[in-house]
Amino acid sequence: MSDQKPALSLNVSYDHRSGAYLGGVITGGPTRYDGMEVLRHVTYAGYAITPRRGPSFDVGVSNYHVADYRVRRRTVDYTEVYAGVLTDHFSVRVHYAPDYYDTGAKTIYADLGASLRPAESIRLFAHAGLLTPVGGRPGARRKRYDFSAGISKQFARTQVSATWTNIDPQVIYANGDRDKRNALVLTASYFF
Repeated sequence: MSDQKPALSLNVSYDHRSGAYLGGVITGGPTRYDGMEVLRHVTYAGYAITPRRGPSFDVGVSNYHVADYRVRRRTVDYTEVYAGVLTDHFSVRVHYAPDYYDTGAKTIYADLGASLRPAESIRLFAHAGLLTPVGGRPGARRKRYDFSAGISKQFARTQVSATWTNIDPQVIYANGDRDKRNALVLTASYFF
């Protein structure tokens, strides 16, 4: 989103003891043509059922608003619903979008996440996802895979992390730009 330059994100969330939750993320950064801009904002709301023992269950809805600057400024809005099962170390979620990325494609995205804490302040994590078109516009029937693995370290209210990411197949845009298939993402977060 930020043309491989640093970006700033603000994430605000609220979890109620009933299981209801809501939140949002706004990301800003440099653009190729218009300088600093809001690149994306996401809002979400859902409900989690957390029994005293066993896995938790989660359902919700997310709305994405993305400003795509790779070819020309284009605004993309789409909504998805999701459901998942979560444990202390694993999560499985399935997302459905009736108009993924404003392409006319109906998609299902399945993701599997894993997390492990070898020490109190260190977390290892990994993710695998599969995006599958299931209908809609005929030309939008290409599967996409994504993988990531990383490590984070907590320092009081600050967290730093390094994440390796991979996508397949590579996306090629109308102006000839190509998404990098592999990237190292460095993140610093402050919690208040």
